[in-house]
Amino acid sequence: MIMPVSVEYRQEVLKKVRETHGSTAKPREEAVDLDRELASLYSTLGLAWLAQSQYDSGSPFRGYLYNVGFDTYVTNDGVWLYSSSATTDGALLWTLQKNGQNLYLSTFVDGTQMYFNWRNSTGACKLYPTYDPITVNRWISDNIFMMLNPSVNEQIGTWSPSDNELYNRANVVNTDFRFSYIPQESLSADDRLIYDTYLKENSSG
Repeated sequence: MIMPVSVEYRQEVLKKVRETHGSTAKPREEAVDLDRELASLYSTLGLAWLAQSQYDSGSPFRGYLYNVGFDTYVTNDGVWLYSSSATTDGALLWTLQKNGQNLYLSTFVDGTQMYFNWRNSTGACKLYPTYDPITVNRWISDNIFMMLNPSVNEQIGTWSPSDNELYNRANVVNTDFRFSYIPQESLSADDRLIYDTYLKENSSG
């Protein structure tokens, strides 16, 4: 989970990093804590919505899956997936990538890479360590898309207008999604340091 931080805290951490970099003294082991503090500034980075042209490029993007109908981000309760986080602070951080005709959505939980998947028997969406094909079968607008399980030709959405658990079923609603990501091309030097440190600290979880 990524916790929100204040502007003052961001400035304080960046100041400590600059002082450490500028010092001729050998860093102490406690400097590891400074990496964690720097990574905690991740929530201060600006976000943008992924566009269809970016998705079609096949490049990987790190960010958050957002359900338009519930106006919330996708998070988990154990292995089960829900659209229930009002902000990115409690949302799952995904890597999204188009590969051929398939959509890959993966994340890390306790050091294990997990994929957006579902139970074959019930259709309940869950995190699973292996991948089953998903496609983006329709773009509603330049940054709103729909996801489909092509093996059974069923959409992914929420169980009902009042139940935010994600399912892969013919009767689901709220099937429109967006993907919120950090546009790396516009990062400042400080933002880049925060971004790279966060990915390093979370490379396996």
